[in-house]
Amino acid sequence: MSAPMEPFESQDKNDDDGPVIDSLFQEVNAPPKLSEATQPIIVKTLESPKVITRIISKDETIAPEWGAYMVLPADANRKSLNIAVYSPTSVETDGVRFSDEPGNIRTSAKVLHGDTVPITDHTGPVYAIATGAVNGSASAPVSLEIWSVTE
Repeated sequence: MSAPMEPFESQDKNDDDGPVIDSLFQEVNAPPKLSEATQPIIVKTLESPKVITRIISKDETIAPEWGAYMVLPADANRKSLNIAVYSPTSVETDGVRFSDEPGNIRTSAKVLHGDTVPITDHTGPVYAIATGAVNGSASAPVSLEIWSVTE
């Protein structure tokens, strides 16, 4: 048989765990003095992480009946941009107009079939529209090969 339970509040109510544990540690409120350091403190300079760049390439075909078409969005980290223009029908007068906004694309310069345009220091969007050197309209869809380097 088991022993009867002790009456309520007759147990040892003194919890001495805290003082016993505290006696095992030395309390320090301040860091040690540098003159008492046994080893020199080495300060390492952090190296900046290498910036990873990405190559974004795409092949776009723009139909003559389309309006201004965004071929690349704005990218604050864009380093370089190359756009090559090709007419699938090899019509020398077919090309593309490029601009940073659709409102002024009709008056921007033409880039004709076979030309590659390197664009530097431009981080805004790039819009394009198919155009022709003769009557202002391309005779067929125009292809763009686009390479962009960005971080």
